[in-house]
Amino acid sequence: MNLLKIEKIQHALRLFFGFIVSSWIFGVLCMTITGRTFIASLKRMVVGPVLEPLSFITAKQVAVKTVWPNVLTTVAELNRSSVSAAISQIGGKLLFLLSLIGIIILLLKKEKGERKYFFYGVFLAFWYIGAIYAAQSSIRFIAFLVPAFALAIAAFTAFTYDYTTKWLVKGIHINSTLSKTLVIAVLFLIIAMPILRGAEATAKREVPSMNDAWYESLIGIKEGSEDAIIT
Repeated sequence: MNLLKIEKIQHALRLFFGFIVSSWIFGVLCMTITGRTFIASLKRMVVGPVLEPLSFITAKQVAVKTVWPNVLTTVAELNRSSVSAAISQIGGKLLFLLSLIGIIILLLKKEKGERKYFFYGVFLAFWYIGAIYAAQSSIRFIAFLVPAFALAIAAFTAFTYDYTTKWLVKGIHINSTLSKTLVIAVLFLIIAMPILRGAEATAKREVPSMNDAWYESLIGIKEGSEDAIIT
């Protein structure tokens, strides 16, 4: 099957390339107006979107392009993480597994002989790979996993709910309302409870980052500095 002949894919590609080209045009115009040369603006708009998203890889390098200290090495949010830490932050291994099942369902599910959700499955798969890789570089990038995780879990929940309720009604002949109630309750216990337990544990372990000692020290520095830049 030629994917480029599918109308939805053609529509998505038109939107994508239309967005890219219009961004280049208006980006170059804005940069040129603010003082950059046309060539420099064009290079920035063409090369920047490709290379800048990967700049986090070298964000904490020291003495590579300059001898000045790299303050990013002192930022706690940029500490290195791991795959297991990223998974635990979004709810644990069970929810991560369910989200992967949701992606697989999007890739494989057919309706009327077509894989209508294939594009979304590929999109979420690449999002997961990129976000997990970025999360290993810095803790703060774990946040990029959350939207993809939410969409994947939503896919799993929607398809599981639809399939299970139909099976209970048609296969076991359970009342439709009762079937839906049971499925919703089970899905809530499986998906929501681990998240709620994690939120409770975080709330109990969390301590304020500001206290009287910090406040008094900062005020003392501020009042004792007449001509200084304080970061």
